[in-house]
Amino acid sequence: MTSRSARSVSSTKVSVMHRPLPEKANHAGNLHGGNLMRYLDEVGSLVAIRYARGRIVTASVNGISFLGPVLPNEIVHFHGAVNAVWKSSMEVGIRTESENPYTGALRHVGSCYLTFVSLDEHGAPRLLPPLVPENKEDERRMADAARRSAFSRLDRRSKGSSLPSEGLAFESMPGKFAVCKLPSDAPFPDFSFLPQSSCFGLFRVLSYFSCVLAEEFLAVFQKNNPTLEVCAGFVCFTVAGMPTLSDTPFLAGVAMLLTSAQISAYSVFLQGNCCLLLKAEDLEQAVDVLKNAGYAF
Repeated sequence: MTSRSARSVSSTKVSVMHRPLPEKANHAGNLHGGNLMRYLDEVGSLVAIRYARGRIVTASVNGISFLGPVLPNEIVHFHGAVNAVWKSSMEVGIRTESENPYTGALRHVGSCYLTFVSLDEHGAPRLLPPLVPENKEDERRMADAARRSAFSRLDRRSKGSSLPSEGLAFESMPGKFAVCKLPSDAPFPDFSFLPQSSCFGLFRVLSYFSCVLAEEFLAVFQKNNPTLEVCAGFVCFTVAGMPTLSDTPFLAGVAMLLTSAQISAYSVFLQGNCCLLLKAEDLEQAVDVLKNAGYAF
C-alpha cells in the first residue's frame, strides 16, 4: 500500500548534468531538439520515480519551449521538480540551462512541463503522497500547474478524448446562500440560533469579518447586525474527493476556466471540505464550462 505521508517541495528537486556527444547534433552542429526532448523525458521520469517510489508512466507533455540552442561542447543542466500532485498524477517542471565549460556562463535554453501517472503492480493508478508547498514561490508553481492541467483537460475534451476525473466531483448544497460582511470592529455575531449547516466560512481579517449564510436566515441575522453588508443569490457546491489542503491548487484551474467564461465565483476551504459559490444566474453556464473540462456533478 502506498504511503500518503505528505512530502515537501524541496525533497522533490533533482539536478542532472549532461554533455551531449557530437552524433547527437543537428545539421547546424547544435544539439538536436529531438534528443533534447528525450533527455527531458528521462530527467522528468527520474524526478517522478523518486517522488512516487514506484512505477510511473508519461501521460502528457503540457508545454515545451526551446529558447536557444545548445552549442557544441556545452554542458547541459536539467533542473527538475514536482510542481503539483493530484490523486495519482503529478506535473514535473524542468528548466534547461546550457553552460560554457570554459567560462562557466549559463544560458536558459528551455523549459518543459510533463505529467506522469503512478501505477501499481497491476497497472492501475496508484495514490501519491500529497505535496506540501514551503513558500509563496511553491504555491505559485502549484497554481500554474493546476491552470495548465485545467486547460489541457478542456483541450482534450474539445477533441473528443475521455478525461479522468481524478476522483473530484461537485455536489450541490440545497437552498441559496449569501456572502455577509461586517466591519472589523463589529462585535462577533451570535450564531447560536442558527442550524449548524446554515452558516460556514467564518473569517476575520484586518478590514472586515465575513461569513456565508443560508438566505432563509438572512432577515433575522440582518436584524441583529444592522451594519451587515450582503451579497445574496449564490448557489453552493462542495467538492467531493478532496481530503487534504494540498489538493486545493486544482481550484486555480477551475477559476481560470470560469474567468475565461466571464463567470465570478467564491471558494472556501474548511477542514477537508472545499465549497464553491456561484451566482444563481451563472449556474447553468458554469456547469457547462466545468463539465466540458471533465469535472463531474
